[in-house]
Amino acid sequence: MAKTSDNKAALKAAGGIVKQTAKESTSKAAAPKQNKRAEKRECLICADSKTSRGYQPPKDGEICEHFRSICRACVQKLVKSKITDDNLGEGVLQCPFGDCGHEVAFSTVGQMVTTGTFENWDQALLRRYLRDTEDLTPCLNPKCGFRFSVEDCNVKSGKGRKKMTCPYCEFDFCIRCSRAWHPKATCDQKTMQARKEEEEQSEKEMKRMGAQPCPHCGIKIEKDGGCSHMFCKRNH
Repeated sequence: MAKTSDNKAALKAAGGIVKQTAKESTSKAAAPKQNKRAEKRECLICADSKTSRGYQPPKDGEICEHFRSICRACVQKLVKSKITDDNLGEGVLQCPFGDCGHEVAFSTVGQMVTTGTFENWDQALLRRYLRDTEDLTPCLNPKCGFRFSVEDCNVKSGKGRKKMTCPYCEFDFCIRCSRAWHPKATCDQKTMQARKEEEEQSEKEMKRMGAQPCPHCGIKIEKDGGCSHMFCKRNH
């Protein structure tokens, strides 16, 4: 019985040693991993210390050493400021450090920022191109403002009219007279209608101001002081 008890005690002690050794080995193996997680470096712009997750260097494309030490949040701010300030340039992102001069290509920037930020920059570049290209036709819809090539659009002609549909907002207008599409009238009829509406509006405005027609020629005159005797522009 004594020997059996001694054997059990020995086995128990040996098991404790094995467990302790295994625990120490696991701790030693995990130590380098913990040190790697804790490693931080300072962003050159915001000066915040961040882990590697705070930086997003591109998998493809060239960037300077400055951009390797600029955190992802600050890179996004650089892109957003270009959109806000309408300083889009040629679709590249310049290094913010003046003595460097490195330019990050458009496709490379897409790997360094979020998808939303990159798409906003892409749309801003497209709007700038459409706005500045002279051989493109502007959409007449005030809520649109995009320009597009007439050659790429479906154009329908008839009775002196030429219908154009904006490929962006689907607004229909006549490119012959630069007015909203008028299916029931010719361009000349729309021009005469527009002039009539302008004259009617002018007539209302003159009445509101108290102007009266000259009894001799009909031209509008307005009394702004003095005696009751007045002359029109034609000295009537």
